Amino acid sequence: MRIWVKALLLVIGCSLSLGGCVSVGTYKLKQAEAKKLDQSLQSLQTSYKELQEKHDRLALENDKLASQVKKQSGELTELTKENEKLATAIRPENLLQTLAARFAELQKQVEALQKKNAQLQEAVAARRSGGDAEQ
Repeated sequence: MRIWVKALLLVIGCSLSLGGCVSVGTYKLKQAEAKKLDQSLQSLQTSYKELQEKHDRLALENDKLASQVKKQSGELTELTKENEKLATAIRPENLLQTLAARFAELQKQVEALQKKNAQLQEAVAARRSGGDAEQ
């Protein structure tokens, strides 16, 4: 019986010591798998960096476009107000008032130009008479 116990202990000891060993084939397979996973990680990190740069560029472009939209919205508002003002001015009921106001403006310009013309004619006449007196 003692031999039987010693044999049993020997078998158990061998199986425990050999159970922790890994075959060379399994080791190389796991090593190749680890290398492949490392390469995949590096590839993914590179892709992530490229995507981050693309995101930053697109965010900057988005900000520029948003600024342009805001500017153009302001211009649209101004043009809409101007359009409404012009539309009001050309309505039949307002057209006579608009034409009368424009006519008054033009009349003032004509009067100012006539006054300036008279002053220039006086200046020319004065120079001519001054020039005749010297001769």
